[in-house]
Amino acid sequence: VALLLAPALWATRNALSDRSMFHKADAAKTPEAYKAYLVHGTGHEEEVRTTLLPRAELEVAKKAQTVEAIRAFQDAHPKSAVDAEASAALRDAFLRELDKAKAKSSLAALDEFVKAYPDHHLDAELEAARHDLYAKSATTFGKVGKADDPAAKGFVDKLRAWLEAHGPTVTIVFRREVSPALAQADKLIGAAPLNKTLGP
Repeated sequence: VALLLAPALWATRNALSDRSMFHKADAAKTPEAYKAYLVHGTGHEEEVRTTLLPRAELEVAKKAQTVEAIRAFQDAHPKSAVDAEASAALRDAFLRELDKAKAKSSLAALDEFVKAYPDHHLDAELEAARHDLYAKSATTFGKVGKADDPAAKGFVDKLRAWLEAHGPTVTIVFRREVSPALAQADKLIGAAPLNKTLGP
């Protein structure tokens, strides 16, 4: 009887031991704990290897709060069971970097963000950030410029809209308009007797 029960008791003991190791690893939720489980554990090996360990390593990468850390995780775990979580973490990291660029309050800082992270996928957020900068420029003009001059304000509003739509570089050509009154004055001076006498 003992010989018949021995295999069952051994299997039960192993199962209980495996369950205990797994619970300890899952309570810690660290890469080190899951890796330690995989050394001897078998009952949850697939779950740990494909999901729980990658998720724990992703949490470590997220704590670094950098785009580079998340990208390194994705490179190490291509097409893992936590792909969606990694993509969300990468988006959060991009948003943090964009916030840093926005804090500098310059178009150059936003351009540097795009240059550093061309695959940011934050087109709407970036466009909103640019718009805010142009809107702030209009507010600044209202404080220091001729805000009470409708012509000046209209010109600045059109210029801001053009720059926002086409880019930060524009060529402005100023043309002097001759007043009709000035032209009439020239005619009167030319017709004056003294001017005729002293003329060429």
